[in-house]
Amino acid sequence: MEYLASLLITIIIMLFGIRTIIESVQNILDPHEAPHYDTAVVAIMVLSLILKLSYGIILQKKGREIKSDAMVMSGVDCMSDSITSIAILAAILIKKFFDFDIEHYLCIGISLLIIATGVQMLRECVTKILGTSVDPEFKKKIKNMIAMEDGVYNVPTLVIHNYGEDVYVGSVEIEVDENMRATEITKLSRKITAKADELGMTVTAVGITGTNTSSHRADEIRDRILDIVRQNKNIRRAHSFTVDFQEKHISFSIEPNYNDPDQVKTRQDLINELQTIFPEMTITIRTVKEI
Repeated sequence: MEYLASLLITIIIMLFGIRTIIESVQNILDPHEAPHYDTAVVAIMVLSLILKLSYGIILQKKGREIKSDAMVMSGVDCMSDSITSIAILAAILIKKFFDFDIEHYLCIGISLLIIATGVQMLRECVTKILGTSVDPEFKKKIKNMIAMEDGVYNVPTLVIHNYGEDVYVGSVEIEVDENMRATEITKLSRKITAKADELGMTVTAVGITGTNTSSHRADEIRDRILDIVRQNKNIRRAHSFTVDFQEKHISFSIEPNYNDPDQVKTRQDLINELQTIFPEMTITIRTVKEI
C-alpha cells in the first residue's frame, strides 16, 4: 500500500504539471486581461510559499526518517506547489518593474520541470514494486551463511531482489549429498530459511541438487570437467554435478561470463568436447545466471 500510495501521488503531480501547461498555452493563445495583484495578495502568496516550503521540507525529512515513500512524495508535491508559487511571484515582480507579462511562459517551464521530476519519481516507484538488485556485500553475507551449514557442499544459485527499505526476498539452490534423506533435507531447508530471516531476507524456495560424494570415480570425472572449465575463458564456474553410472549420464550447471558473445555456442562446444572424453556417457549441461 505504501508503494501504491507513492505511485498515486506521483501520477497526481504529473497530471498537475500537464494541466498547468494546457491552461498556460490556452491563455497564451487567447490572452485575457492581466490580473491585478495588490500588496495583500502578494503578502499572502509569500506567506503561503514559506509555509509550503517548510511543510515540504519537513515531510521529506520525516518520511526518510521513518522510511515512508508516500510521505516523501507528499513533501515533493508541496515543493512542486512552492516552485509554481515562486514562478508566479517572479512574474508579478517582472510585470511590476518591467511591465511585461511572462506568467504563463514561466508556468510552462516550471510545469515541464515538475513533469520531469514526476517521471523520475514514477520510475523509482515502479522499480521498487518490481524489485531491484541488492548490495553485493549483503548477498555475499547470505551466501556465506548458507555455505557454512552442515550438509551444504555448494551454493550454486542465490537470487535476491530488494522491494524497498530492508525488504529482501529470494530463493537459493544448494548442493547436498545425493543420498541425504528427505527428513534431513527438510530440516536443513528450514534452518536456512530461519537464519536468512534473521539477516533480513525472506526465502521463498530452497532448491536441492544432489551430488556424488562417495564415489571415487565420480570425483575423478568431476575434477576432470572442472579442469576443462577453468581453461575456458567464457565460463565462470561449474557446479551441481550428478554422475549416474547406471543411466550413463553426466549432468551439471555452468555460469557463463557476461561478456561471452555466444553462450549457446560455448555450452554446445563444451558438450562436444566432453562427449569425446566420455563417449559412453550422455552429457547434459544447464546454463544458469547469477542474479
